[in-house]
Amino acid sequence: MPGALQLIQSIKKNNPEIKQGIATSSKSAAVAAKKQHHNALFADMDVVVCGDDPELERGKPDPQIYQLAMRRLGVTDPALCLVFEDALSGVQAGKAAQMHVVAVPDSRMDLEQFAIADQTIASLKLFDYTRWGIKTD
Repeated sequence: MPGALQLIQSIKKNNPEIKQGIATSSKSAAVAAKKQHHNALFADMDVVVCGDDPELERGKPDPQIYQLAMRRLGVTDPALCLVFEDALSGVQAGKAAQMHVVAVPDSRMDLEQFAIADQTIASLKLFDYTRWGIKTD
């Protein structure tokens, strides 16, 4: 996702108290392959939960994957979580988990489907840090 690395690194640098994680429907083997090509993206992640995690019983749009990531991050209040999602099922999962969700859908998608998100942006490069109380350079 364009802008992801910049976002992750900016949050880590300017907000070291904010924990970051990935909750993906992808299988762990696919994530391992992605990590080889995008190691910098994964380097600042505190937690990575994959779709084939043995603790998961249901996938997105069920909120379980986000709840598991939150628990592993040591966060107890879902209102303190901000989810970035490009898929409708992920937006639905984040909202069902009672988290804030920023949708970053593909431009070919019907944006009305993403209306349940707290915010919809065309690119992570357009993310407004101050809107969410996150410090930036």
